[in-house]
Amino acid sequence: MSYDLDDEPAKLPPPAFDLTPSVPSSPAGRSKAQSAFKKTGWLGVLPVLLLLLKLGSASKILLPLVSFFATIWFYTKLVPGGAFWMVFGLFFMIFLHECGHALAARRFGMKYEGMIFTPLGGMVFHRFGNTNVVQDAYVGIMGPVTGGLCAVVATLIAHLTGQRFFFGLGALCFAVNLANLAPGGPLDGGWIGAVFYRKLSPRFDSIRAQGVSESYYCATQTDKVKYGFAWGGLALFLLLGAGWCKYAPAWFLD
Repeated sequence: MSYDLDDEPAKLPPPAFDLTPSVPSSPAGRSKAQSAFKKTGWLGVLPVLLLLLKLGSASKILLPLVSFFATIWFYTKLVPGGAFWMVFGLFFMIFLHECGHALAARRFGMKYEGMIFTPLGGMVFHRFGNTNVVQDAYVGIMGPVTGGLCAVVATLIAHLTGQRFFFGLGALCFAVNLANLAPGGPLDGGWIGAVFYRKLSPRFDSIRAQGVSESYYCATQTDKVKYGFAWGGLALFLLLGAGWCKYAPAWFLD
């Protein structure tokens, strides 16, 4: 019996980041889940929907839930090849990022009105109270702070498990939160930057129309120093984190 080396298929190099975590398959578990779904069909989803409706209004519960999975479905169709878990991990981080905003806003009496996810990211809506530019800056920066902590968790899991997937997820989370610190538009950096330059505020037009500019833009020199260090330090931390996740696999896994 002969074996021709020329018949051996060429081996492709491994990807920089795996799109799916290395989890052992469980055919038995999948067959049970599939069997249960076949028996109940979409009727099995009704108790969950009724519970969500009982917990809150559609805008506060159903809209975030539906838009979350719709966005994940969109990206998995756009980027085929096992990208589901990467996209799910990213948007779960964005969900926690928005929760950071919502909890910070609650501290100043801003009522939560709902959340929505789109292919461009997530947005949380709350009813503005009698806040000033410094308080709005605090609400703005708490999103990237929470998202940065999520990226740190993904990086720690990557080091503990040795899976490239989590390094890729961590790098993506660091980069997304870093981009959110850019001083413009509805990005979080706009809320923070308004402490230094009022026209950066997403509320600039409405504040001017209400005629409360003097009371709203009340940042002191101490506030500017504090948020300057927080803004720059957080941006540097996120940048270093993204770089670490990009190059760490070559140092620790290869």
